[in-house]
Amino acid sequence: QKIKQADSYFSQFGIPTEALQAGFQTNPQGTLSDLVRLVMEQTGLPDSRQNVEKISKQIEDMANERDREIQDIMDDPFTSSGSKSEAVQKV
Repeated sequence: QKIKQADSYFSQFGIPTEALQAGFQTNPQGTLSDLVRLVMEQTGLPDSRQNVEKISKQIEDMANERDREIQDIMDDPFTSSGSKSEAVQKV
């Protein structure tokens, strides 16, 4: 009963159930990795992961730019520490 449900589910996404059954008998780990990859592709999860990575990179770039601006302010020998503190808060 449960095998038929699983076969039906996988068939909906175009995942060949016969190949899965044979793969689990000969190479369970490889077949499981392939299955996870296929499900991720069918559900669009790789795109989500790429978007998260892109956003993380943008956040990191912004933080690095902020740090550079703060460092430039702090390195200015002609500005008082009060003015530096004010300028850093604005960044």
